[in-house]
Amino acid sequence: LNAADQLSAHLRAEAEQGIAQRYYDPQTHTFAGGVQGADAFALWAGLGDSVTYENLRKQYEELGHFDTGFLGTDILCGVLFEHGGTNTAFKLLTSHALGSFGWMHDHGATTIWENWTGTVSHDHPMFGAVSQYLLSAILGITQTPDSFGYARCVISPKTPAGVDFAQGYMQLPQGRVEVCWRREADEIRFDIDLPADMQVCFRYGETSRMLDGGTHSFALKAL
Repeated sequence: LNAADQLSAHLRAEAEQGIAQRYYDPQTHTFAGGVQGADAFALWAGLGDSVTYENLRKQYEELGHFDTGFLGTDILCGVLFEHGGTNTAFKLLTSHALGSFGWMHDHGATTIWENWTGTVSHDHPMFGAVSQYLLSAILGITQTPDSFGYARCVISPKTPAGVDFAQGYMQLPQGRVEVCWRREADEIRFDIDLPADMQVCFRYGETSRMLDGGTHSFALKAL
């Protein structure tokens, strides 16, 4: 490591230690008591462990709606999708309880409100960031952490229980990437169209395969 990298690593280690000393409970593996998605923030920042994640997933599976602000809502969904909590994330996103987009809609919202109760702006993009997961999670179109411009594209769809069909596309620098999946009994059938000369890594559960440009159709056991 060069001097700048060493300094960065040192500062990160100091910050992690300070956060752990101030907010982390080693007995419960929880940060700040898990209030308003605190454990999601920690996991997103590389802190916590598998117990921290399971605490988070159980907490929101039981709660069934959001209690987070505009940053926490996005980060919470991202952490759940990333760590295997697809069904819990989808439950939150489709809830109709107070603290949900469904509750907004049921109470007359035609655009996203600034807060969950609708006591301030009724046309505000505060909570809109979660729409990205339609593409990056449900369709699974993303890229490796060290990639820019989807040069190393990954397609890793999430298939929530109760969802039988999803289809969409992203227009990338290399061209249009389209993903369609449908549930067929205990399998998921994937139809993927890629630009010519593009190669992507497809992942679903334990399955990983490289796909070249063109059309691909195959079925895998549903997760």
